[in-house]
Amino acid sequence: MRAGWCYVYRVRGRYLKVGITNKRPEERIKAARGSEFQYQLVFKKELQDGGIPPEIERSILGRFGKYYAIKEYGEDFSGVTETVSPELWPEIFKHIKRKGWVK
Repeated sequence: MRAGWCYVYRVRGRYLKVGITNKRPEERIKAARGSEFQYQLVFKKELQDGGIPPEIERSILGRFGKYYAIKEYGEDFSGVTETVSPELWPEIFKHIKRKGWVK
């Protein structure tokens, strides 16, 4: 299985976008940079087992919710389902450390 990445971007300073990719996160976000949104990389982790990044994403969104950008700001865009409150970042990071995905 190919290696994969899990990443978290702060978008417009208002919410976090959780995502996965087989490319470097900086490459993945290039297409989105043409939009009006401003992106700041908060977290990225490459894992040699490409099956783990989707597990991380599902775990974060299942535990901390999703659709935050629509619920709070009425914004709808590709990837909106993977948005969470930025206030949850400390808890999200603790969660992924507890699961053993990062040290």
